[in-house]
Amino acid sequence: MNESRPVPERAPGQPRMTQAEYARSRHAVWLGASVLFTDVLGRVLLVKPVYRRQWLLPGGGVESGESPAEAAAREVAEELGLVRRPGRLLATHFLPPGHPDVARDLPFPGEIQYVYDGGVLTAPDIAALRLPPDELADFAFLDAAGAAARMIPVDAGTMTAALRARLSGTTADLASGRHVGEAPTAG
Repeated sequence: MNESRPVPERAPGQPRMTQAEYARSRHAVWLGASVLFTDVLGRVLLVKPVYRRQWLLPGGGVESGESPAEAAAREVAEELGLVRRPGRLLATHFLPPGHPDVARDLPFPGEIQYVYDGGVLTAPDIAALRLPPDELADFAFLDAAGAAARMIPVDAGTMTAALRARLSGTTADLASGRHVGEAPTAG
């Protein structure tokens, strides 16, 4: 059904734009999704990629047409061998172009990272973990300080904020590694 809809009047002072001009005016960023898992002692699961020195929360890039939650589930299956739906959103983080924790030679348009709650992994869950050897070299469960020490500063801040958000029942909103508004407190 191809109905003709009237074109809304533009607001006074608004420039007239073509669809292509409007599309070019929009901000384009990468999307990433990761999952915060802990063990029964509350230690955070990190993975060690073969292509980086630093450790990360399990996760990766959102593919075209995929939602962040779908990407989180896909990445957990690919990286850990676990088939799980991610839990609630714990944090969002906007990392702008030019951030000091991003390699200067990377053509980086900025990224919005979504961090979901993966819950608590039991001993049988941990025994079932399967890492793809061409992508991940290792995994470890670490207390928050130990996990942060293995991550680049901006990733450590995001992980810590997500952990606090989980404990406080809130959601953290971050930009450039800092909270937007008030930081959640552990409850």
